[in-house]
Amino acid sequence: MLTDQQRQLILFLQAHPLATFPEIAKKLGITPQTARRWFDQLHSGSPRIIINATAQIAPHLIGLENHTYFISTNILGANALHELGRAHPYTTFQNRIFGHFNGILLQFYMPKDGSSLLDRLFEHMSLHFPILEILHFPHPPIELESFPRIEKWKDGKWDFDFASWLDEPHEINDVETQASSPLLNRLSMTDIILIRELMTNARRKQVQIMNGVVNNPIYSIEEKQLFSENRQRTISRRMAFLKKSGIITGYRLLFDRNYFQIFNQILFTGKMNLQIFHQIENQFRNGSLPFRSNFKYYPQTRDFLWWINLPPNQTSDCINFIYEHSTKMNLYLLDTTPNHSLSYPIYHRNFNETEKKWNTDIEYAVNRPLENVLGVPIKKEDNEP
Repeated sequence: MLTDQQRQLILFLQAHPLATFPEIAKKLGITPQTARRWFDQLHSGSPRIIINATAQIAPHLIGLENHTYFISTNILGANALHELGRAHPYTTFQNRIFGHFNGILLQFYMPKDGSSLLDRLFEHMSLHFPILEILHFPHPPIELESFPRIEKWKDGKWDFDFASWLDEPHEINDVETQASSPLLNRLSMTDIILIRELMTNARRKQVQIMNGVVNNPIYSIEEKQLFSENRQRTISRRMAFLKKSGIITGYRLLFDRNYFQIFNQILFTGKMNLQIFHQIENQFRNGSLPFRSNFKYYPQTRDFLWWINLPPNQTSDCINFIYEHSTKMNLYLLDTTPNHSLSYPIYHRNFNETEKKWNTDIEYAVNRPLENVLGVPIKKEDNEP
């Protein structure tokens, strides 16, 4: 059980994931040494409650779009798609799903208008594996996120009621859409590598990030030279640029979800009228949902995609809530097996620094991943438009 001091530390780090030990000490009224000791107990102890902190990015500002694919298939196809997810340079997340149909969930950060490459990729996969159905959610006009609020976890349970959630005070806001102002012309390979490193573990000092790049075999000699000691001032400027430009929107604290009994990961798809969406949107923006969640909404068609991470005793209430407030609902369970649920940071070599664009060559984004899965070369004529 967490002590009151440990709980205070986690609550502060949730709001300030990159806080230094002197900053933690000042807020909690303790010494920096005590702050470090409390942090180490949570970060290195057993159980390891604090994992690290990761950067949140605005993909549209660097010319990328978020695409989600539900692919219905049997176990043979699921295993092949799992390997495809590992091999594809633009994959951001993959997992098995069960429910409305069974198969694989794949998510990609693709270059703008790059979904045609994925369509071609899955069309070719369907020639070799029993892909029964594909459900595609393109980059959403509206995307909302919520993060766990540990202050709502009391005495080993979560203090929250879905049934009365929308009754909480809120103000109706206009629907916000994402601006599209790509900054690719201002980006360098240094920036892309920094984004990758901060998406992996942002709670490191700048020198530690630089050393991490230099000692990581994934980077080439030329890429490592970008992070040599004499480049420290440049690295500082580029990190400030990524934050000021809005490419990095913030940071979030990662912790052991199982410790807080947040076991279930559920996906909902369906349709929801605009009035209900507005109410849910405002509660998201008020920060009143205490669970990790991502909500994508498409106003023109009223379609939605809602992923939420829940404790078991809240799951039925959540399902009933969405069932009652949607005009159509499908439900999927995500696999919790660690080697099935995989997240990936941005792959830096997708970016062509000379041309200031992402690589959308068919050989790179279609043929090579296919060859990795199939084990045979893909002939050009086999993949002609």
